[in-house]
Amino acid sequence: MPLNFVAKPNDFDMYKGGKEIMRARSSWLYRLRYIWFPLFALGPPAVLYIWPNSLPMWMIRISPILAMMSLMLFMWVLLQKRIQLNQSIQNAKTFVTPTAYTLDEKGFTQESAVELHRVRWDAFMDAQNTSQGIALLIAEAHFVTIPKTAFTSKEAQLDTLQTIQGWIKAAKASA
Repeated sequence: MPLNFVAKPNDFDMYKGGKEIMRARSSWLYRLRYIWFPLFALGPPAVLYIWPNSLPMWMIRISPILAMMSLMLFMWVLLQKRIQLNQSIQNAKTFVTPTAYTLDEKGFTQESAVELHRVRWDAFMDAQNTSQGIALLIAEAHFVTIPKTAFTSKEAQLDTLQTIQGWIKAAKASA
């Protein structure tokens, strides 16, 4: 029996949902990937401070400040780019158009006035529940979503998640 839902895809906040997925599924090395920035930024000034050789003392004293300021500027630019990218994705025409989601034994279908996607269950790695809805993972950081506004209740969302996970397991077992 197919499951049918209707919602706007931008009801699923990609930034929050993606963050939850990465927090639950990624290794600690990936989560701590930004720690090496301060090490590389503060490493050379620390070495110069320990072995000053022939540099003037004022240069040695301000080098950590300059390194931190350049690091903060770099991180701020990255953050602004990421915010702009997320906003442009969330406001794209394909995300604001009401979309019909159909789930059956064959796969996942997402259809709106602008697009049509059909994916078989064996293409998905897993399905995960987030605060934004259900994410169907194709790869570690690539997923399609069903927003929580498509469901009438939290129980309906959890039942749908269990059904999807069963279909994914069955598709993997038969492949």
